[in-house]
Amino acid sequence: MRLITYLLLTLVASITVHAEVSKSATDGFIIEHKTTVTHDIATVFATMTDKVGDWWNPEHTYSGISNNLKIDKACFCERWDGNLVHHLDLAIWMENSKVVFEGGLGPLKDFGLDGTMIWSLDTDEDGGTTIHWKYYVNGFTDTDLAAFAPVVDSVLAEQFKRLKANLESTS
Repeated sequence: MRLITYLLLTLVASITVHAEVSKSATDGFIIEHKTTVTHDIATVFATMTDKVGDWWNPEHTYSGISNNLKIDKACFCERWDGNLVHHLDLAIWMENSKVVFEGGLGPLKDFGLDGTMIWSLDTDEDGGTTIHWKYYVNGFTDTDLAAFAPVVDSVLAEQFKRLKANLESTS
């Protein structure tokens, strides 16, 4: 029954989530994800930051365990058994409003690429919350970054849909 509920929520989330590669070029790209949920901003902010391990796909971690992920006022990090992966640096933390990270996720680190990821929240007219993620990636590398954009977008879209499904399952 939980599987059926999860699949239905995932289907609903995929219908109501706006995601796209908004720009791409050989030296960079911009990805945007946007959706609205019924929860208040404080709940959404806490779920995104304090409970990242509840919704992030463990297949997109180094340890294979989402609960090893932590977002705090210093970084988006993964810690286990004496290991550390510093996924993104935290540049701005505005409680219940906005988080700005700097760095390249996953394999983007291996290419020395720079990135800025912005998670912002706004109250909509019905009292729910609009979630907006934007990820700017750029840098000089021997690989055409436009080719990376759809892959990075699919990984972020999956996490975004999982966040929405997690929030909707607690309604």
